[in-house]
Amino acid sequence: MSKPMIAVAVVVVLAIILVVFRLRNRGPRPEESAEFRRQLLYASFGRGMVDAMSSSESPSPPWSAFVTVKDRLRMRDQVLAREDLHRMVESSDAATLVRLIGWNLLREMGEIPDASVSQTVQGVVVELPGQGAPEVLAIYTDGSAGRLNPSGNLTQWTPQGAAAALLRQQIDDAQKLASDFPPPGGLPPPSSPRITLLTFAGMRSKEIGRDVPDDAAMTAIVDRAKAIQAATSATPR
Repeated sequence: MSKPMIAVAVVVVLAIILVVFRLRNRGPRPEESAEFRRQLLYASFGRGMVDAMSSSESPSPPWSAFVTVKDRLRMRDQVLAREDLHRMVESSDAATLVRLIGWNLLREMGEIPDASVSQTVQGVVVELPGQGAPEVLAIYTDGSAGRLNPSGNLTQWTPQGAAAALLRQQIDDAQKLASDFPPPGGLPPPSSPRITLLTFAGMRSKEIGRDVPDDAAMTAIVDRAKAIQAATSATPR
């Protein structure tokens, strides 16, 4: 082997070693943590998460929807950022998670949703007792669902058949209970059994047994969440 070829081979080997070293020694990315995944199911992200999006990587959904918004905010162009966000949250084709996060950003900018939509339930998150940590099951008005098991593994899917019918019933029944829930607040700490309603005005949570008696309506929401989970076979992400 000639000297130039040896030099090239050495450079290639060193580059491979460097890549392996970086992969082994980098800290866990935010999206690899159970808390990040829990926040995702609650759609609790705002400006901080958008600002943290990497400019060198193509973000995966739902973050890909916010690339332009991040660029607008970085350039201090809030007018165009607001316009982009309004198009996003007003689009019936946008994923519910994207619309909820979009409204988080708009509220941080001082806007509030119109009363005609602010109380509409866009998603229901139920935390169920699990071994070591609660199991989190979230459903959304666009027909999608997500599950975080006690080990921190995230599953996202679109229920079909019987599970889809249960999802629609869950949203309808949650809407009937919405007026009995407290005003919107921040992301609640892990606890179970708890029911959280997701709206464009924020999250509204009740913990069964502490905030509310274990009544039939609330128990039905919890039982239906278990049924959706049991009726659906999904592959963890």
